[in-house]
Amino acid sequence: MSVRSLWRLWALVLMAAALAMLNLQTPPSDDMTLVAATRKEARQPNLAPPPVPVDPAPALTKLSQSTLWGPLAPRPASVAAGCAAPPAAKFGLTGFYVRPGTRYVIVSFDQEALPTRQLKLGDKLPDGSRIERIEPDRVLARRAGGKTSISAPSARWLPITPGLSAASPNDKR
Repeated sequence: MSVRSLWRLWALVLMAAALAMLNLQTPPSDDMTLVAATRKEARQPNLAPPPVPVDPAPALTKLSQSTLWGPLAPRPASVAAGCAAPPAAKFGLTGFYVRPGTRYVIVSFDQEALPTRQLKLGDKLPDGSRIERIEPDRVLARRAGGKTSISAPSARWLPITPGLSAASPNDKR
């Protein structure tokens, strides 16, 4: 037998097998249509929207009087009456730039309502300390009218960290 006749025989066998499979396939039964119909009917029901409280004021009042760790401590009368000043905003040194002959540092606040400020040598930081030296990565600030001691020096280097707040030079650590 030649190679050509072997290929022809092989092709005939494949054709006979394909035709036999087509003839032996069973038509779809009633069980298949039942499964398809069941799948269509088995849909999830529509969910009702979550209930919305009619008046959230009582819940907000209760929330404002408590924290995650329990109720807030009672305030002194002077603070409750509004006599005390609000706490100072936290600030951070977030940038540095140089204009011809003058170095500036950018001061950002944690409260969005306060604008960003640019300060130069001799200007006061928001905590009252004066800027004595500005470097690309840090600022030397001298404490305003404070006593000098070993544990709390009068001058302190503050880092310039984009997006991070730095501790005040008046903080005692």
